[in-house]
Amino acid sequence: MDFILRSNADSVIRMDRLEENFNEWTEDLREGLREVKEGLQEVRKTLREVTADIRAHEKANRAYEKRMRALEASDRHTRRQVRGIKDLMKLFSKRADLHANRIDRIEKGAKRGQ
Repeated sequence: MDFILRSNADSVIRMDRLEENFNEWTEDLREGLREVKEGLQEVRKTLREVTADIRAHEKANRAYEKRMRALEASDRHTRRQVRGIKDLMKLFSKRADLHANRIDRIEKGAKRGQ
């Protein structure tokens, strides 16, 4: 009978130790899980901040690209206009030369006729 009581007591002691070990392991697991959740929250916060920064940079980049396209279009228009003005000035100078030559011929002709 002593053997049965001792065996029963040993099994109760082993069960208590197993339960204590299980409780410690569970508590360690819960603590680790809490740390992981806190780390995850920090990562989410950082990710939100980075995402907001990326969106702000993309928005600024789109605005910059739009400005650049407008400037390029304006530059192309100005170049066309400048080319047109240069061509126009060349045409006017040629016409002015021709007109001056005509006036000279008319004046010479009028002087001969006198």
